[in-house]
Amino acid sequence: MKLRLTTSAAAVLLGAFSGTVSAASLRSASLSSDSASVDVYASEEDTHEKMPGDDDDFHYHSNDDYDDDDYECFNVFANMKHNALQNYENSPDMKAKGYTSCTLCSGGGRHPKVTCNDALVTNLYTTVIVSHFHFCTDLSHDGETCSGPPVINCCGTNGTGIDPAPGYIKKCAETDTTTHMAAIGDMMCQVVDDENIPVTQSMTASQRIQDIKKNPHQYYFNFHSRSSWAHWASIPPPDPKGMCRGRIELLPSSSTAVEMERELGDEEK
Repeated sequence: MKLRLTTSAAAVLLGAFSGTVSAASLRSASLSSDSASVDVYASEEDTHEKMPGDDDDFHYHSNDDYDDDDYECFNVFANMKHNALQNYENSPDMKAKGYTSCTLCSGGGRHPKVTCNDALVTNLYTTVIVSHFHFCTDLSHDGETCSGPPVINCCGTNGTGIDPAPGYIKKCAETDTTTHMAAIGDMMCQVVDDENIPVTQSMTASQRIQDIKKNPHQYYFNFHSRSSWAHWASIPPPDPKGMCRGRIELLPSSSTAVEMERELGDEEK
């Protein structure tokens, strides 16, 4: 079963970036890894064709292929907005903001599992084409202001020019041209392993997941739009800065989704 935020849970996360939810509420907004099974691979109702460039022996597993007890899982959140590093004159993305909520699981020598089942971007006047976890490689090591390469691919379109190996499993959701919002859920992510990005060769996939848990603020989540990539690709050397990003925050794993709903209900009384 895939992990999903309830409507109330999504509301509190959306409220976090709109300023309507207190920091205390955000700290209490956590999802237990014991409450649902999360998988980067296809669930029983999903099928995925083998992508060009995939290893011949790579197989999209069903949830039944793994025992979740073998994995150590944790939850992260990113409060996202268009920031100064991404801005350029007449950018249609300059008011974009949103959130992303993900579950990451490491399993020793086994293939890690990363799923982002809840994400929302608002004030969109363009199309989201790819998304990643990025690692800070500059001296600040602060996911709020740093720059760095992608280390985990989430949703995206292969062939855009921002598609480090092994590429993307699923495209990002289309922007609703009436509401100017994109609800981007069910992102099945893969750890980047690209020889052209040296930092992705410095640790195994499971070590990368463990490092995010240990040093979450050294990472940020980033959505890239068609318009932002068209701009930054035109300036040599091409540097895809994205259009909406946020530092990774580690959420406590003590509360279940049910407990979270109950706490939200108490606050509204």
